[in-house]
Amino acid sequence: MGRRNFKTWILAALLLSCAFTRASAQFVWTMQDTSIQNSVQSLYSVVWTGSQLVAVGFPGTVLTSPDGVNWTAHSSGSTAYLQSITWAASSTDSGAGQLVAVGNGTILTSPDGVNWTNRSSGITNNLNSVTWTGGQYVAVGDGILTSPDGVTWTSRTSGTTAYLESVIWADPSEGSGAELVAVGGNGTILTSSDGVTWTHRTSGTLEYLYSMAWMDTQYVAVGAGGTILTSPDGITWTGQNSGTPYALSSVIWADSQLVAVGDVVLASPDGVTWTPATSGAPNDLNSVTWTGSQYVAVGGSNTIVTSPEAPTALVSRFRTQNALSLQWTPTFLSATLQSSASGENMRAAIYSFSGKKMVESSLSSSGNYLLPIQALGRGSYLLEISGPNSRIVQPFNLAQ
Repeated sequence: MGRRNFKTWILAALLLSCAFTRASAQFVWTMQDTSIQNSVQSLYSVVWTGSQLVAVGFPGTVLTSPDGVNWTAHSSGSTAYLQSITWAASSTDSGAGQLVAVGNGTILTSPDGVNWTNRSSGITNNLNSVTWTGGQYVAVGDGILTSPDGVTWTSRTSGTTAYLESVIWADPSEGSGAELVAVGGNGTILTSSDGVTWTHRTSGTLEYLYSMAWMDTQYVAVGAGGTILTSPDGITWTGQNSGTPYALSSVIWADSQLVAVGDVVLASPDGVTWTPATSGAPNDLNSVTWTGSQYVAVGGSNTIVTSPEAPTALVSRFRTQNALSLQWTPTFLSATLQSSASGENMRAAIYSFSGKKMVESSLSSSGNYLLPIQALGRGSYLLEISGPNSRIVQPFNLAQ
């Protein structure tokens, strides 16, 4: 079973958020073709090893790619829900790197993402997340397991009955305070310095927490209902405003920017101020990673999307309605931008609130955008005018 209750992706909600609250991060997400394995139902986790991407999912799915575009399916020897994967650059006796994937009572290891070995976990319960600390692996789910090598695993006492969704490790020399932090159901947060003894911390929320990232100065946790928490030490947590009510399933820190994905996509430079972005993905995204040159996110129905880094210059500031002039006829909506708000290669489109693009138009010779509305019918819509570096969104109603 999947561990999260994902909602349907609603593009219109993202656009509406842009209109009323904040800038829209201009990621250029590209859908990738993973039809190589038609039996894949969902991808739950993706990791970058330094030379390749490895994605895992159900049923026992393993995909590898050198670039996020060309993907190859491999046999894992399992049909389990593989919920999480981690990479350790030198965790074996020989000093070689190793991948560890975990799922419902399943632990798999691989030196290369191609050849996989099933390891005994000693449990039948679900495992949702695994991380490497530099000295041991730690896996969490319906319990906590540790291993020095990914082969031999020991069950640990968590002190909680809550379902744990994610665990990460941050080097305390970087000021992280607690080395290991695990999060999960009912706002549960646990910290540990060794993976053996765990301490419960107060999160201030009862929402499910699904994922975490360490961003050099603080932890960031994301979860259900758009929940975002930050902490300098894993002990004291502060709630932040995400601007969305939708679930966030994964968060990654990429040197200068946080990216969270799930039912929506958000970006933040500091964990406090968040801006929405659109991925174009037809399904919810379950996991995101950073390769050093691009974001790669995976999700339901074999979904993989990629996006290059979005520099600060490409984050647009939402312009108020004063920049936009609208005129109506029974058959057309005419939209005109002030010259200061215009840009090159901009197009206008009308979306329904279910996220369907209804009509689209480029700039006319008279300097406006003419969008036919006669076939739209009565209801609420979103007008979006966007280009490579900017976006303007205006909700409107048709009473015809």
